[in-house]
Amino acid sequence: MAGRTAIKSLIAVIVCLPIVLSAAAATASNDVIPSVVDTSKHDNSSTSTTKTDSNVTPHRKRGRGLKRCKCLRRFTKEVSKMIDERLLEFEDKYLLHLTGNKERMRASENEATATSSRIQSIDKLLLKLNTDVVQTKEALSLMNANLDVIRGEMNHTRGDMRTLNASFQQVDHAVDNLTRFVHKLETICNRSMSVASTVLPPEPEPQESYPRRE
Repeated sequence: MAGRTAIKSLIAVIVCLPIVLSAAAATASNDVIPSVVDTSKHDNSSTSTTKTDSNVTPHRKRGRGLKRCKCLRRFTKEVSKMIDERLLEFEDKYLLHLTGNKERMRASENEATATSSRIQSIDKLLLKLNTDVVQTKEALSLMNANLDVIRGEMNHTRGDMRTLNASFQQVDHAVDNLTRFVHKLETICNRSMSVASTVLPPEPEPQESYPRRE
């Protein structure tokens, strides 16, 4: 209500100021013109000879103050009417929420409270989501570091496996050479045994000797 009164007074000052200034200028010009006319009349009356009668009451000059007051009242009425019209237009355009009923005000307040609580809940959810994202990022960084360590170990193990495979290949070559050598020795032995059996006579079979009886 205080804001509405302040707005009314501000609009009244803005609207009335140029009108009052123009009215003041007009009244000032009207005052100057009759004063000039009065001075000229006074000069003319001083030059002419007039008879004054003490019993005759002096003629009362017609005052312009009452007319000015009536014009001022009419002017203030028109200005107040114009101010009221401007205020109504201003209220219809900008202050509709102030002229509403209490139920609408309460509904808007409840809606604002609900919106504020909803925004607070969304803010909490976003904060929690941000915390989860940070924790997930830290976990992924740790997992990436562990994977790098495992990759290094796998590369080292792969090198060891290559070295071991080369050693196994060398052992396989040695075994193949030994196998061929043993096969050659076996062949040579078989040949020598066949040659010996053909050259040497067969050995006599051993005879059994029985003891004599006396």
